Formats: sequence, C-alpha cells, structure tokens
Amino acid sequence: MTQPSSPGIGLAFAVQTAKGVPITSSASFKKVRVNNASLGIQQAVGRFPQEVGGTYHPGGEYKMFYAGAGNVNWSPRLAGDIGYLLYALMGSVASSGTSDAQGVYTTTFQPAADHCSHPWLSLRRFIPSCTTGDVGGEYMYDAKVSGMAISLAAGGPATADLAFLSINAGTASDASDWDTDMTGAYESTDSVILAPASAKPVLKAVTGIDLGGGVASDYSIPTLALQLGIANTFSADGIRPELVIGSYQPDDAVLTGQTMSFQITYKWANQKLYRDIYNYGHDAYAWSPHILYAGAEFALRSPRLIGTSNVYEEMLVKLTECSLSCPQGITLVGGQFLTVNITGTAKAQATPAGYGSIVLKNGKAYTDLGVTYSA
Repeated sequence: MTQPSSPGIGLAFAVQTAKGVPITSSASFKKVRVNNASLGIQQAVGRFPQEVGGTYHPGGEYKMFYAGAGNVNWSPRLAGDIGYLLYALMGSVASSGTSDAQGVYTTTFQPAADHCSHPWLSLRRFIPSCTTGDVGGEYMYDAKVSGMAISLAAGGPATADLAFLSINAGTASDASDWDTDMTGAYESTDSVILAPASAKPVLKAVTGIDLGGGVASDYSIPTLALQLGIANTFSADGIRPELVIGSYQPDDAVLTGQTMSFQITYKWANQKLYRDIYNYGHDAYAWSPHILYAGAEFALRSPRLIGTSNVYEEMLVKLTECSLSCPQGITLVGGQFLTVNITGTAKAQATPAGYGSIVLKNGKAYTDLGVTYSA
C-alpha cells in the first residue's frame, strides 16, 4: 500500500567524540524536520568487460564500494540544534561565549585550527510504514558535513540545503522504536529564519572607496534575494580517492578545503558599487585589474525574542575579506527595474579562524561543546 513520508524522520544527528566512536543511544540524537531528504546508503557498481572467448554481451557486474551520502533541504531554525550543525560545518567553536541575565547566549563558530580535528557526526533516518513491523531505519556514522547553502528571498522564510558524507552506512536490524526513543523534541517554526526579520547584507568599509553609502563607509545593500554557501572538501569526496585494498569503504575523510561565498540580487541604487567592482573606484570609468575586496556580514534572524530580552534570535555570518564580482554584468529587461547579481568569495587570512565565522545568538548554552559563557 501507499506509504506517507511525513511520519518519518528525514534527519537525526549527534556529534561524535572521535572517528570510529558512533553514537548508539537514541536519546542522544537531535531530530530535524525537513522538506525532503535524499540521504542514505550509496553504492557503486562496476561492469566486467566483454572477453575473448565469451559472447558479445557484458560479463556481469560487481560492487565497488559503499558509503553514506546525500542531502536534506530544511527551513533552518535558530532555537538551539542548529549550533551543533554549525559546529560540524565550520569545524570548531570559540571556547568563550557571552550570556546575560535575560537568557541571551552568544556563541561563535569558526574554522578549525587543525585540518585533522574537523568534527564527526552520527546520522539516522527513520522510514515509516503503515504496515506493522515494516518500518525501517538507516544509519550513517563517521559522517562529515560537506556543506550548507542558505537561500533567502524577500518576504519569505529561508531554506537550506545540507550535504553529508559518511564512511560507514547501513540499515538497522530493528528501528521500530527510533521515532519514540529519539526523545528530543522537534524545534517549532517559531525560530525559522525570515527575510523580513533579517537585516540587509552589509559590505564593510573600504579605504578610499564609496560602495554606495559614502567613502570608507559600510554599505547596507538593498537586496531582493540572497544565497550563502559554506562548502567543505574532503579526501573522501567521490569515495574512490580514499579506497584501499581490502575494504569496500573509504578509509578516511580529512578536511582538505573550505570555501565561504555568497550571491545577492542587488536592487540597483546607483552605479557606485558596480564601478567599484569593475574599475576599482566609484568615480572611475576605466577598467582596473585590481580586485575589490571587502568584508561582508549577513544578519539572519527569526521573529522570536530570546528569553526575557528584546533581542531576536540571530545567525550573523561574517566573511572577513571577499573578492567581489558581477559575473553577468547589467541585464536590462523590459517592464522591469534594474538589478545586478553580485558574488563574493572569502579570501584566506593569517589564521583559519580569521577566514570567517558564524555568531549565533539564541537561548542555548553549548557547554557540551566546551564553551564557557560569561557576562
């Protein structure tokens, strides 16, 4: 019979202490409501070639490897669980945070100082069934967050795509109690990031340059749509690079690269920013080979106040220094107003932590990640 998806669990996760130490206690998992989840066991199959002495048909197939991989799409909530995903995405968390008597906690997630210390996760999916005893479960452990892409359009809620890769994956022999034993409550839509509750993206001041708000001043960009991306690359991407003889699974998944970037649809205000990008000067008219770099900040907020404060839940994404570009130039469309797509990619800094960060304000203290809070 037809099986509805909604009673299932598209994503449940828990932070591991180390590689090879999967989380097995159901109560330790945090459940996430998702729009869709294409996540689970992946396998590759090879085909034997035609052989001399055989027929003109293929000689059969063989299994090459298996692992866990896939994506989930969800409406990101700022209540608390997202902090653990940001930790696994960015790589580390600052050891010190701030708090106040009104219940506001401020926590900074940042790139890991050491490639080898990037966090590991255990993941689960619960597959529902209307037939008693026919429910299923998939697990993935020694998993990494490959990336997160957040999309935000004026007037609406944010959506985010999360990508995962895991060394180990399989089906559970008995998942009948997963939906009840994973006792953590789902987070409500009250803390979903909303475009009207968020702030305009900000380009930080550049010496001698008018980005649109005055020379050497920050510029709050009138924005119609925004995409923020944080992409991690691992030695096990594509699986095959980490295959070793004697195993069907990748041997490891070490962080080899990380990129933070954005794209905004800029509601044209004036020519200053466009000229800055192409000509490296708001009053310049000749093309310049000089790249325009500027810091960028994106304050993504929910409409819910934290504790007893007047502070809204917020995820502030900070890129220290970005190369700016208009890859498509100016497109004129009949009956429409002027817009331009602006992209930015963060540039390496002296330390990994200086590359960029995500500052999370909510009512959650992440002491279990080693953060100490003070007023």
